[in-house]
Amino acid sequence: MVSFAKTGMAASPEVIESSRELQDRFNRGKYIERAERGEFVCCLKDVGAERVEGNLTSKRSYLVGYIHSETRVHIFTVHFFMDREGNVGASGQYDPKCMSSRLGVWS
Repeated sequence: MVSFAKTGMAASPEVIESSRELQDRFNRGKYIERAERGEFVCCLKDVGAERVEGNLTSKRSYLVGYIHSETRVHIFTVHFFMDREGNVGASGQYDPKCMSSRLGVWS
């Protein structure tokens, strides 16, 4: 279950009920594309140990937070795997773990 922490800025906060709904909101908002255009900047939160699974290319787990490039307010945090060639591994998608807006924080 995904929870909503009210920040006091919204009169009627939205509630996100599932990780799928969080993923859909993340995809619709084009957060990675916006980060690539410079709207958000990232800061590394955690790097996991390198893993090798069978004959697959080794990969490393990353947890990365993004802040607004001007206001420095946290916008979202994502988890992903990256292989040695720099490709996003596993599903090929970023997995949002937390998103913020003026309405509140979803995690």
